Amino acid sequence: MLYAYLFAVLAGGGLLGFTLVAGDHHGGGEGADAGGGDHGEAGPGETVLGLLLSLRTLTYFLTFGGLTGVLLTLLAHAGAPLTALLSAAVGLGTGVGARLAFSRATALGPSGVVQAGQLAGRTGQLLLPCAPDSAGRVRVTVGGSTVDLIARTDDVGGIPARDEVLIIEVRDGEALVVRSPARDGRGEGPAR
Repeated sequence: MLYAYLFAVLAGGGLLGFTLVAGDHHGGGEGADAGGGDHGEAGPGETVLGLLLSLRTLTYFLTFGGLTGVLLTLLAHAGAPLTALLSAAVGLGTGVGARLAFSRATALGPSGVVQAGQLAGRTGQLLLPCAPDSAGRVRVTVGGSTVDLIARTDDVGGIPARDEVLIIEVRDGEALVVRSPARDGRGEGPAR
């Protein structure tokens, strides 16, 4: 059984390491989930089977269940049935716990996680200029969280850096922006 536990630790740890390096959500590690979540979050009507068979639950189940099995086998010299039972319980507990914790954190709240749908209609400041043929960068603040996104525009003249822009929509982590209606055409301040 020790080899099964070692395999579980390596497989689960590899998946966990990959998500940490690649970014567990589509926001790319910007401190906020501006890309819309990771398809691994629990929905309001999700079944128990769907919760248990998610990739997130499986990753934590393998990693921490396997680690528990290895430690109980090598350090505590526990019997096979007890080790298997405890490993499964720890793996299932951490897997479901991580999945539920992530699903609660995907709503704007004390965790500061921002959903893409919450950005449309908000104004932000352009950090890097953007034009139809080149992407820029926009910074927007929502509920105390600051989010930086790739910005694109259809404005033929482009929009210079430091201009206030209105976010029309966010798709795949990129914001479509226009000049803010509160600014004049040159970005020099409020229109008179």
